[in-house]
Amino acid sequence: MKIKIKRNIKINIVHFAIIILLATILLSGQTILIKGRDLKIELLFALTIVFASMKKVKLSTNNAIKYSMVFFLIWIIISVIYAYDKSLAIHSAIMYTCLIGLICFEYSDGIIDGFLKISSMYCFVVAISILLSAFYHNLAIDLFRFWIFTPSVTASEIAAGQYSGLAGEKAEAAFLLNIGFALKVSDMMAYSNFSLKNIKNDVILIMYILAMALTGKRMLLVIPIVMICSLTLLSGVKNKFIKIFSIVSMGAMAFLVALYTIPSVSIIIERIIEGRGDTTISGRAIFWNFCKMMYRTKPLTGWGINSFNSYFADSGYKIAGGIWNYYAHSIYYEMLAEIGLIGIILFAIMVIVIYKQLWDIKKREKYCTQKMLRYSYFAFYIVSMTLIYGITGNVLYYFHQFAWFVLAGMLIIKVKKSIEVQKKKEINDGKAKQHIICNSSL
Repeated sequence: MKIKIKRNIKINIVHFAIIILLATILLSGQTILIKGRDLKIELLFALTIVFASMKKVKLSTNNAIKYSMVFFLIWIIISVIYAYDKSLAIHSAIMYTCLIGLICFEYSDGIIDGFLKISSMYCFVVAISILLSAFYHNLAIDLFRFWIFTPSVTASEIAAGQYSGLAGEKAEAAFLLNIGFALKVSDMMAYSNFSLKNIKNDVILIMYILAMALTGKRMLLVIPIVMICSLTLLSGVKNKFIKIFSIVSMGAMAFLVALYTIPSVSIIIERIIEGRGDTTISGRAIFWNFCKMMYRTKPLTGWGINSFNSYFADSGYKIAGGIWNYYAHSIYYEMLAEIGLIGIILFAIMVIVIYKQLWDIKKREKYCTQKMLRYSYFAFYIVSMTLIYGITGNVLYYFHQFAWFVLAGMLIIKVKKSIEVQKKKEINDGKAKQHIICNSSL
């Protein structure tokens, strides 16, 4: 008994260490959790390797997703050799190695479920803090200044009518709200056949949408609408179009109510429609055109990972009187500039492989438990969000956000393995039953 207790304690410690690291990295936003974030990424990778050597963490099964991600990583590492800014390229290569390297391991259900539970609770708290900010504008600054990493940035956003609550920054807030929304939707689809009769779930979804609107991030506001419709169409739920119509209707009604009850909402909607207050909109074309110029000079290989900011600054471009240090606001343009056509092709192959695996899971849903279905729905949302947000965002270059993409890959591999195990079990059970019938007939 003592040995068993000690063994359980060790396992719990392993779970606790990985869950805490995942939470402080992936949920960090623009809060004090940002401190030492890169070091925590390295520590997570190192601890995962150590725990794997102790057989506390499993190695992942052979899977095309793992190999496609590793090939993409190899090209990133190769780009360091010719990178325009070698110091930044080396740092990026280390971060990508630590993150993509996690695809070689399989976290237990306990680790995944524990982390997703914390994520769900935290994202919901962020949503509430943003909704409260619509009435008490300086809530984050007045009451939670200790938690916000850059209070001056938060204050300037509040002055412009944008709210990020406990996330500390509007884009980070909208990203986390999408994570929370994805967790809630995937849970509803897996465990309740996406029933809209549960008022509590409906209210939570509406709260997330309204909170996203208050951040003022248009692309990240569009994503949940697109994804919930896509998931409904792809899932096995009944009355799909009726449910999609119901969702859109509920969202529209919520906006109408909010327009007349929350003064900030009308300001935000006007700003979203007109494009006012978005500090990146007017300058975005500059970055994209510069990426094209970089690509034309080195179309095959690009200028090396994470070279855009330095090349842009050294070419004499200044934004708001200072050096621009926030990337190109499009992962596709920036990848073309930094890792060239080869890198883009490897990235495209990786994405195709991921969606192919998701489609395979869809065709074999009958072998999935509800938990595995939830994992697959959530992974589909995260991968799709990354690709859509990447059109105008830097999700590939913000390592804590890219980590969600890697986690989605890990979940897909985990679900695929579960399906294979379940299929073999059913085949063996069928053979055993047939053998018994044959013997009884004799």
